[in-house]
Amino acid sequence: MATYGALVLEAADGNRFEAYQAHPVRPSTRAMVILPDVRGLHAYYRDLAVRFAEAGFHCVALDYFGRTAGVGQRGEAFEFWPHIEQTTPEGVAADTAAAVAHVRSAAPARWPTGSRRRFCSCSPAPTRASTRSTSTTC
Repeated sequence: MATYGALVLEAADGNRFEAYQAHPVRPSTRAMVILPDVRGLHAYYRDLAVRFAEAGFHCVALDYFGRTAGVGQRGEAFEFWPHIEQTTPEGVAADTAAAVAHVRSAAPARWPTGSRRRFCSCSPAPTRASTRSTSTTC
């Protein structure tokens, strides 16, 4: 069992973007941020967040395209390539940091400052962008 739903996060630079959160029903100190593939916050990643929450992880999946396409869900016909081309390392890093801060708030007393977590992404462009930027710590 898990609780889940959409939310809007705000990065330190003021960008607002959609994300999807899912939390386990039982208390947990495990958490993760899901960085989607080139389609952005596709239904697959919402479902993936719920599945990880059912396994005991607090999850947030973020939408890379809030900076270029605005806040809101996009359907299967969404033309993502023009938005991928506009993705910047700084933008991905700022949005990821906001997602990390949000998911970290689920169990702050158990997360030492500066501890690192691994992120998994199937997206070549946003992942490349995020690894060129300064490292984000949890």
